[in-house]
Amino acid sequence: MMRLHFIPADRPPRPGGHGKLADAEIHFGDHTPLAGLKLTGLAVWQRGIDRYVALPARGVPASRRVLPTDHRYPALLRPVAAWDRADYLTGMVLAGYADYELADTDTDYELLAACELEEHA
Repeated sequence: MMRLHFIPADRPPRPGGHGKLADAEIHFGDHTPLAGLKLTGLAVWQRGIDRYVALPARGVPASRRVLPTDHRYPALLRPVAAWDRADYLTGMVLAGYADYELADTDTDYELLAACELEEHA
């Protein structure tokens, strides 16, 4: 199993609903090849009424880009063949954040925010 953990943003979104809502981490469980590790750098953002997940990325200087169309900040988590796996991941993060928002955040949010993800082979 994997666990999804949210860390609320330091500030609420700006007026109009723009801004980061939370950082997210995926904690890998005991029965996975990555047991004991976590993937950090995911974030839940809001722009107006839309929400999206930003995947971890790394800056690449212009001198290191091969083509002019190469991204300045390529995602570190990329699909091998098709984007449906990345879409599955971002959908699960958004669904988990919706559940997290409904939870009572006055108590220890680390325990409440860790919602189980299905392993999707």
